[in-house]
Amino acid sequence: MQTGISCVSAVKCNTDEALLHVLADMGASFDCASKEEIEAVLKLGVSPTRIVYAHPCKPISSLFFVKRREVSLMTFDTVNELHKVKVSYASARLLLRILPEQEFDARFKFEGRYGCSVTEAPKILQSAKDLNLNVVGVCFHVGSDIRNPEAFISILQQSRTVFDIARTIGFNMKILDIGGGFPGQKNTVRRFKEITEVINKTLLDLFPPEENLEIIAEPGRYIVASAFTLVANIIGKRCYKKPADVDRDGSKLVERYEKDRRKYDDLFSE
Repeated sequence: MQTGISCVSAVKCNTDEALLHVLADMGASFDCASKEEIEAVLKLGVSPTRIVYAHPCKPISSLFFVKRREVSLMTFDTVNELHKVKVSYASARLLLRILPEQEFDARFKFEGRYGCSVTEAPKILQSAKDLNLNVVGVCFHVGSDIRNPEAFISILQQSRTVFDIARTIGFNMKILDIGGGFPGQKNTVRRFKEITEVINKTLLDLFPPEENLEIIAEPGRYIVASAFTLVANIIGKRCYKKPADVDRDGSKLVERYEKDRRKYDDLFSE
């Protein structure tokens, strides 16, 4: 297996200070999506070398902030982001975020908001080269609480292609960040094991040990999914019409509304 396998805990789902202290003491690194998350981790005494600024679209003010704090590893996915980095933090180490070509079943999908396609990668990487910026690797995220382990085969194949493209342009990339979203509930142990088996086999096939890559994983959900419960106060409700609900006199909608209204009236009257 590849050397330098790192655990990077995603702070956005691990913001509890006590938990962050435990993770920091255990030597975990941190995936931070904002200046505020980075500040919270640095206050724990965590070295800036253990932080990934993992948001592909960053305010210039935040780029100046992480430069002062020497948080150098960060993600990007557009040429526009490269120009911001060039102006504010030209010595940063960059991970190109790529977009999965296929969409797999996941509890939370990013739906194309972040990442570039493989066909866009050559232009973006060439722009980075022209700007004399340092692209050190590739990152991706298949979606949170992924249900299909096969999702990693496709995106790792894309990653291999981007590594090869980067080499022809002149980059010697040494980091592969495989993202997070791994299931962490108590009843998902078997699925987690299936996912890790697929990842390990595919990595060995596509990225031989002699390449000496650092593989980063971001097990945020995996760490806290069964440890915390989110409680929300429902203060309102709205009914949406669906094709199956539509009838001539609207009786189905009225019947459903009255049933739900009585249920919530009983709940709040207790």
